[in-house]
Amino acid sequence: YQPWNWSPPPPLPASWDFLASGKPVLPAPSKFVVTAGSQATAITKVGFKRNALFVPRYDVHDPDEIYDYRVGNYLYLQLSRPITDGAMVTVTNPDASLWDSGTQWSCVCDARRFSPAVHVNQEGYVPSFAKRATVGYFAGDLGELEIPTPQFNLVNVASGAVVFTGALVNRPEKGDMIFRAPTNQKVYVADFTSFKTPGQYRVQVPGLGQSYPFRIDEGVAADFARTSALGLYHWRCGSDLILPYTRFVRAACHTVAAQFPDASSTFKVFTAMLAVGGIIDKAYQTAAPLTSVAACLFPFVNQGSQDVHGGHHGTGCDYSRYTLDVADTIHRLLFAVDNFPGVAALDNLGLPESGDGLSDVAQEALLEADQLVRMQDADGGFFDHVTARDNYPLDDALLNSPGPSLQRVIWPKTMMTSEAATAALYELSSSPYLKTAFPTKVAAYRSAADKGWKFLQAAWTRYGRQGAWQAIPIYAPVVWHDLDEICWCEASRFTATGDAAAFKQLMADLPDPSSPNTRQWSWVQMTRGFGCAIRDVSFAVQSGRLAASAIPDSKYVLKCQAEVKSAGQNQLATTKCSSYGVYIPLANKQWGNLSGDETGGSLHFDMAVAYQLAPSQDLLDAIVSNIDYENGNNGTNTSFIAGQGWQRALVMMDGYAAKDRRVLPPTGVRRNTFGSGSPYAPGTYYPAGRASAPAPIFPMYDLYSDSWNYGHPVNHAASALSTEAFLMVQTSQKTQSYKALGGTITLSGTPV
Repeated sequence: YQPWNWSPPPPLPASWDFLASGKPVLPAPSKFVVTAGSQATAITKVGFKRNALFVPRYDVHDPDEIYDYRVGNYLYLQLSRPITDGAMVTVTNPDASLWDSGTQWSCVCDARRFSPAVHVNQEGYVPSFAKRATVGYFAGDLGELEIPTPQFNLVNVASGAVVFTGALVNRPEKGDMIFRAPTNQKVYVADFTSFKTPGQYRVQVPGLGQSYPFRIDEGVAADFARTSALGLYHWRCGSDLILPYTRFVRAACHTVAAQFPDASSTFKVFTAMLAVGGIIDKAYQTAAPLTSVAACLFPFVNQGSQDVHGGHHGTGCDYSRYTLDVADTIHRLLFAVDNFPGVAALDNLGLPESGDGLSDVAQEALLEADQLVRMQDADGGFFDHVTARDNYPLDDALLNSPGPSLQRVIWPKTMMTSEAATAALYELSSSPYLKTAFPTKVAAYRSAADKGWKFLQAAWTRYGRQGAWQAIPIYAPVVWHDLDEICWCEASRFTATGDAAAFKQLMADLPDPSSPNTRQWSWVQMTRGFGCAIRDVSFAVQSGRLAASAIPDSKYVLKCQAEVKSAGQNQLATTKCSSYGVYIPLANKQWGNLSGDETGGSLHFDMAVAYQLAPSQDLLDAIVSNIDYENGNNGTNTSFIAGQGWQRALVMMDGYAAKDRRVLPPTGVRRNTFGSGSPYAPGTYYPAGRASAPAPIFPMYDLYSDSWNYGHPVNHAASALSTEAFLMVQTSQKTQSYKALGGTITLSGTPV
C-alpha cells in the first residue's frame, strides 16, 4: 500500500551536463577568460558540483503540480592569484560553448558582498547566550574551500563599523561516515559570545565577504518560542484559525463525528491497511493478526459514530490523530510546565489564550488532553487513531486546507495506545499546576485514567501480556512490543497515586534504566515510553507530585536520574563532534542515516531536561547551538523553520502550502534537520552523495534540497516549544505582555 504514487521527475537540464558519459568531463581552463579590473587572471583548476535545488511535491493525482523543477549546476574556477577589493571581475567563454554572448558573469569584489560560506543564525542571538557563526563551503571537485584568513569581523549594519574582531577556530567533523573519506574538515567557528550590544550585524571574513544580517536582541529567544507556538496553533484540529493570530486563516476542520467500522464496512483505507496482515513480531505476539474488524481482540463497544475532534493534526499534512503521538505530545508540554522553572507562568506566546492569566504551554497540552479523552471507548480502552475514511491522506491533502465535513474512521483499540493514553492522563491528573488552575479538568482526567487502568488490568488478566498485545500491522512498532508503554503507564500511575504495587512492577519491567535494551537501536537514549517513564520517576519529587518519603526505593530514582543526565551529556558530546554544532547520534552518522524524523526541536529537549538535574553552561550552549543550526547556521544557509530566516524552504510538510505554489508554508512548521538529497531526483548529486566513492564527496550537511519530507510530527513540535520556552524564561521577555499589532500593506506603482 502506498499513500502516494509518485510520478517521475522531469529530465535533467541539457546545459552544463558534464556527466552525460557517466564520468565527469569538465571544460578545460582555456575555455574561460577571467579578468579582474583590467588584468587577466590565470585559472589553475576547474571544479563542478550538481545538486537538486527545488523539487515541488507532485503526484499523479494532480499533474499541474509538476512545475519549476530546479537542478543547480556550479562551475568553480580556482585562480592563480587573489583579487583585490573593488575590482570588477568578469568571466567569459570566448567560444560560446558554455553560454551565449547574452549571458554575463560579472560582479565587483566587495568585502560587503554576501558569501555563501559564512553561516549564521539568521534570526539572531540573545545577548547573554552563546553566539557563534560558522565558515565553510564545499566546492565540488575542488573539495572544501580554503579559508584565506583565519579571522572574522562583526560589522554593524547601520554604521558599517567593525565592532568586534576574533579568530576563526577550526572545528572538523568527528565520526563521519565510516565508508567514505571524511568531510567537513575545514569548517571554522567564529565565536563572539562576549559581544553583547544589541543591534543588527553581519559576520565578515576577509577575502570571502559577509553573512546574512542578524540581530543581537533580548527578544530572540521569545521569537523562537512564539514561532513554535504559532506552528502548533496552525496544526490545531477542530478550531478556527483567525486573525490577528495568523494570516493563514481557515474555519474549524474535522468537526463531524468519526465513524466506527463494522464487519460490513467498505471504507477503502481501513480495509486496505488492515488487509496488509501479518504479525509484526512473531516472537512476541500470540494474538491473531488484526486484519479485520472481526479479528479485533478488543471489539468496539461504542457504535455508529463518536465526536473525536480537537487537539492537533499528526503533522502539517497528515491530518490524522495518532493516540501514541498525542500522549507523547502531552508528556513533553506538561513536563516543561511542571519542571522547567518559569514556563508555567508564560502567558504571552501570541496565542488566543495569551493574556488570560493561565499558562499558554499548559493550555496547548490541554487541547491534546481533551481530544485524548474523546478517543476512549466505553470499556476504558483507547482507539489507536482516527484518519480519513476512504482515501488517506488524499481526502485532506488534495485540499489547500482540511475541511470540516470530511469523513473519518476510528481505528481499533490496542494495548499500546491504551497504555500510553492512560499514562498521559495520569500525568495530567497529578500536575501540581493543573490541579490549581484546572481542578475540574484534572478530576475528569483522573477518572479517565483510572478507567483506562482497569481496562489494562482486565486485559492482562484475561490474555496475559503477550496475548493482549495485538498490533495493527502497518503501524506497529519494530522494537519493544509495548513494554515501553507499559513501563510509562506504571511510572505515571505511581507518581499520580503513590501506588507502591505499580512502582514494584516498574522495577521488575525496567530494572536497569541505562540498559541498551531501553534505547532505540541500542544507542538513542530516552526514546518513546521508556524515556517518559524515566523522566516521570526522576522528577516525581522535584515536580511536586510526591513527597520524598513516598518513594519506596530512592536508589532506583537515582538510577533513572543518572540516565537522564547521561542522555543530556551524550547529546552534548555529539553536538561537539559536529562541525556545525548539531546533535547527530554517532552510530547514525557513521552509517549515513540522517534522514529520519529528527529535527532540532526533537533533539535538544533531553538536554533541557538534563539541565534541570545538573545545570551547566555547556548544556545551555549546546541547546543554543542546535537552534542556531535550524535557523541557518548550517552548510546550506537554510532555515528549516517556516517563517524564520532569510533563506527558507518552500516545500514543507504542510498540505496547505504543498498544493498551492503561491502559498508560503504556515509559520512555525519545521522540516527535517538533515536530508539525503531529493528522493525524487536520483543521480542529481555530484560528486556522489552516499555511495562509496573517492574524495571529494558530497558532505552530509549539504545533502539537502527544497523537497517534500516526512519529518516533524506533532510531538517533535511540542519538544521544540518546550525547550524554547525554557530559554525564553531566562530572558526579560518572559514578562512581556502580548499584543497583536495592526499592519498595513501598501502597493506603489504598478503592482505585480
